[in-house]
Amino acid sequence: MKKIISLLTIFMLLTTSAYAFDFPEPDWGALLREKTDIVKTDRVSLFAQNKEAGAPYFGAKNEPKKGVYFGMVTEYSDILKEKPSAYLTYIDFDSEQTDIYYPANEIIKSSDCIVTIGWNVNNLDSVRSKEGYIRSTLNNLKSYNKPMIIRFANEMNVNSLGDEPSKYIDAFRFVANIVHEYDNFAVCWSPNDLGALDRPFSYYYPGDEYVDWVGVSCYMKKYFMGNPQTAEKDSIYFMTGDYAWATNAVVPIIKFMAENGINKPVMLSECGVSQSTFTGENISSWANARLKNLYWNLIMEYPQIKLINYFNVYRPNEKEYYNLTSGEAIGVVNEAFDSGAYIKGEKQAEFSFVPAQNAGTKSGKIALYASAYTKNFDKPTVKYFADGFEVFSSNSAPHVYALDPLAFENGVHPLKVCVYTDEGEKASKNYSFFVKDGNVTIREENADFSDLDVKIEKRIEISVNGKKIEFDVPPCVISDRTLVPIRKFVNAIGVSDENIKFSQEDSSVEILRDNQKIYLKINDVNAKVDGSITVLDVPATIIDGRTLVPLRFVSETFGYNVEYTDSAELLSINMVR
Repeated sequence: MKKIISLLTIFMLLTTSAYAFDFPEPDWGALLREKTDIVKTDRVSLFAQNKEAGAPYFGAKNEPKKGVYFGMVTEYSDILKEKPSAYLTYIDFDSEQTDIYYPANEIIKSSDCIVTIGWNVNNLDSVRSKEGYIRSTLNNLKSYNKPMIIRFANEMNVNSLGDEPSKYIDAFRFVANIVHEYDNFAVCWSPNDLGALDRPFSYYYPGDEYVDWVGVSCYMKKYFMGNPQTAEKDSIYFMTGDYAWATNAVVPIIKFMAENGINKPVMLSECGVSQSTFTGENISSWANARLKNLYWNLIMEYPQIKLINYFNVYRPNEKEYYNLTSGEAIGVVNEAFDSGAYIKGEKQAEFSFVPAQNAGTKSGKIALYASAYTKNFDKPTVKYFADGFEVFSSNSAPHVYALDPLAFENGVHPLKVCVYTDEGEKASKNYSFFVKDGNVTIREENADFSDLDVKIEKRIEISVNGKKIEFDVPPCVISDRTLVPIRKFVNAIGVSDENIKFSQEDSSVEILRDNQKIYLKINDVNAKVDGSITVLDVPATIIDGRTLVPLRFVSETFGYNVEYTDSAELLSINMVR
């Protein structure tokens, strides 16, 4: 099972120099200033949904193009209303465990999921001598027919695995090369998010060719080393207490990746928020605010994060407990899981978060999400101001405001989002939004919107009994009548290709279904049904080399009812029989 590295170990690493490798002494003052800047900078930004891909995509093995995998330790995931899309489980390298233990193995077999395998090892000296064991284990894992991410020798920057960086890198590369022989397996390099302060990530990174995902262990702790009298400096260094937010804790690894040009998807390979302490202290309010930060703010601010594994396990030997037991905490997690931003089994995520200014033009209301942080204050209030007037206020993350363009005149309007504590305004950010005929576009403050003074084309979606038809040429509306590409359309309503007959002699097409025949001539409003003439409002036509026919006429002739749902942005048509 998971190897928890105690904070006492971290303290020993900070105060001991008896390593095989001589680690240089850090610039403690510079390090403290860097951490202080992270945890004491108040900030706020706006985000919106993007139903296209939206988030950065690196092309890594098992990386989703949209949304975030929602993961949990396999045996402890039953608190969720639905099965998670990712499972976390562990295999012990030193004892040569070759398969996933029960019941995790059975749960994984019966689920549509991606799996993170924490392959724990203590003795790197034996790795190269165990190639047979490594291959036997990977062959067993392959039999599950699941996409897997192999997280080998994790948290090396806070345990003895990191005593000799060159030995660690050699072992990691050896295992990674074997894992990469398997098509459905990715490799994750996974340090601790903050780590021992004198063991930077750079000592242990094995190289881009050996790493598919970068992971971090990321735990939000109420106290440093379980000490309620934690010194301010220690809380800053290790981001505990008031500074224990996921959006703070991931900054060092994200910065390391940016500085070294490491373009990989990121996972919280295991994470948790303290729900209670060994003293029995009630910290539910503190914890729930940080759960929201973990599942909402984190994926807004850092869209390269594509998987979050929660360590929902009670471990009585620890000072703080991360397992989710209260109804409110479980509700926070399930609410995030249901948000649409997370992948659910076979269902792809509904959207990814993007900065509001990158969301493009939207028709109708646009949901704006504020990611707000204030030092030493768990529940700040966020206020939105449009045209100088307060239009919305919230003291609960993710601070969602539905901006309705119909409430504003056409033109450009200022938008300001502010975050407040009991001491007053702490941070703000200004935007502009442009409204035209029910459409809205958000950009940076004082942006130019001259390129948007045009009518937005309406999208058209066609379905048969709820199943969407994918066209190679899009449907169109002519004189208020919808025309659709004939072949894809009539195939969807049960007409085979041999029952679609084109005639070049008179530019016509015949469609036969259930002994009923429709005759249409291009650009001629006189159609025939079983030989009887019917006058159409709009004739069949040719666009981009494709023949388009009137949807309602063909559908109703063949016995379908046509249902329309119309908005400024989308015309949705469903044919039901």
